[in-house]
Amino acid sequence: MEPDDVPGLCAGLGAALDGAGDREVVCDVGGVVRPGLAVVDALARLMLTARRAGCRFRVRGAGPELRVLIGLVGLAGRFDPPVPPDALTPPGGPEERTAGTSASCPGRSPSRRPCRPRSPGR
Repeated sequence: MEPDDVPGLCAGLGAALDGAGDREVVCDVGGVVRPGLAVVDALARLMLTARRAGCRFRVRGAGPELRVLIGLVGLAGRFDPPVPPDALTPPGGPEERTAGTSASCPGRSPSRRPCRPRSPGR
């Protein structure tokens, strides 16, 4: 998906919805392998096109990476059904990530003596 593809997709959806009487648009994204912001942009614009035509817009088959991106850009509650909050955790889960710190010794204030590794005998 490239950003230049989005206007054509929206125009095609708008034309398909014009007078069709459909009340729901389902966008199956199960085939999206490497989601990026272009995909999220396309979904947001397609959703706007559908809503302007008076239709509900649903996303089906969104993988964990796409759900995270949707949440990060603030669109999690906009889709029908909304992207669940637990889907906003990046793949791998919190137990597989480490927290970073800029402190030279986490948990110590800068006024204390510098951290030194303990020798095995102590």
